[in-house]
Amino acid sequence: MPADTYDAAVKKLALDIAELCIRKHRDYSTGNLLNTPFSPDIILAVRLNEKIARLANLVQKNVAPANESEFDSIIDIIGYSVAWLMIKEGTFELPMEQK
Repeated sequence: MPADTYDAAVKKLALDIAELCIRKHRDYSTGNLLNTPFSPDIILAVRLNEKIARLANLVQKNVAPANESEFDSIIDIIGYSVAWLMIKEGTFELPMEQK
């Protein structure tokens, strides 16, 4: 059911993004960002730059992509941003809740 207020729409979108971040964290854990030769800040800056460049390319071409949609790219940017914030506040390595 679509939201009927801005507040409800933001809350639904935030919950959807949170659930996606949790699913991806279950798949990838912390190693893809923390167990690298580079700092998480560098890794995340590079990944965000790649996503933003891909998104800019999609927008400039103005054609339907064959694989990753603009929406998917935006969601990935938000997901990486959430991970970066969690790393900065020291919560990225907290244990996952049991399913």
